[in-house]
Parts: sequence; C-alpha cells; structure tokens
Amino acid sequence: MMAICNLVDLGYQGLGFTWHCHIHGGRYLAKSLDRALSNLEWHITFPEAFVENLCRLYSDHNPIILRFGRKQARAGGGPFKFEEAWTTHPSYQELVSNAWGRSDHNVLQGLQEVRQDSIDFNKNIFGNIFQRKRRLEARLNGIQR
Repeated sequence: MMAICNLVDLGYQGLGFTWHCHIHGGRYLAKSLDRALSNLEWHITFPEAFVENLCRLYSDHNPIILRFGRKQARAGGGPFKFEEAWTTHPSYQELVSNAWGRSDHNVLQGLQEVRQDSIDFNKNIFGNIFQRKRRLEARLNGIQR
C-alpha cells in the first residue's frame, strides 16, 4: 500500500518498539506499530527530518516526535526562557526584587539583571529541571529496553 501511494517510512531513532503488551502467562509482546510516512517530494524538501521514539509513561504506546534536523550545540547556549516552576521556590520572589532594585529604574537593565540572576538561581539553587528530566528519561529508556 505504501508503494502504491508513493510513501516512504522516515525511520526512527531511539527505542526499537512503540507498542508494548503483557500477555497472560508472563509473556511480553513488543511491536513497532507507530510510524511516520512522507511522499518523496516532502522527503526531499526536509532531508534531515527524522522520527524519535520517546519513552512511554502512561500508555502502552511510546510517543513519537518528528524532528526537523539534528540538534546542534550553540556557543553560549540558547535563548533565556523563564520557568514558571521557579516561582514556587520561596526565595525566588526576593531574587526578582533584588535584581530590579539594582536596575536604577531602567527596564532593560532590570530584565537583564533578572535574567542573569535567574540563570544563576536555576544552576545553583533550583536545579536544572531539563537535566533532571533527561536523566529520568534515560533511566526509563534503560528499564524499557
């Protein structure tokens, strides 16, 4: 059917199976059911696109994600992103107040102060939630292999 429709499977990276089932008697069944397909024109337009099989959390299916190219390391890191989770920490409000206090009523300087203090706060006090998430996903991937 794929050939009749001129579709190609984009392949995948990550875990080998996307569906898992425990069968009576202690048997375990795993299959690659979930896939991403494209026509040749789309594949030529996006040659670096690939599918990543992620670890499953709540379902018997692993989620899949379509990525448009490899992640490239950027010098100096990515753009600043405010994390709402920081506001749950008891000392974060004081951090923002102190940073704004150093700005001398200059909005741009105030934002830069909050940005830098937030980056330091995340690294030294709060902890990088993305790093923790990656570690937990790696552990889940190891368990699910």
